[in-house]
Amino acid sequence: MTENTAPDQPVASPTYMADIRFFFRPEDADHMGRMGIDLGTYDGVKNNALAILAHTAPPDADMPPDTAGKWSDARSQTFRNWIRNGFPQGSATSPGQGTSPGQGSPTTPSDRVRKNVTNLTAQEVETLKTAFTGIMERSPDKSDYPSVLALQDRLSRPLRLPFNRERNDGQDHQD
Repeated sequence: MTENTAPDQPVASPTYMADIRFFFRPEDADHMGRMGIDLGTYDGVKNNALAILAHTAPPDADMPPDTAGKWSDARSQTFRNWIRNGFPQGSATSPGQGTSPGQGSPTTPSDRVRKNVTNLTAQEVETLKTAFTGIMERSPDKSDYPSVLALQDRLSRPLRLPFNRERNDGQDHQD
């Protein structure tokens, strides 16, 4: 089992993207995912936040089951602060040089650009399809990331987009 290595100082104003998401190791997300608890997404952690806190808060934490994964008082306080502050999602940040996940500055520019799916160009849609196809063709037994397995499961079902899209027949259809 891997050791939780996020900083051991309470964060007063944590966000999911800058701090909280790093509290969960791949094995935690995999283990709990098999029980229907999603630790790999913002919504999953937010929807289960009180139960997560109840099971991980020292001194009587029963999760994670291994000693290396136990949460410190500081981590538990950071998680409490996130709940108290209304579960801020934040945005993806790159940790500054010499920092570990959860210690990146909120002003550090992100390596990723997030886009609204409704604003993608035809070329971007094709690129996205190619990427998802690669993920779907990946053998599940070679994937150690629960989010990849969840994506494979989700993409094996029909995708319903929440907006109207004009098809080649010139008619406006609800997808």
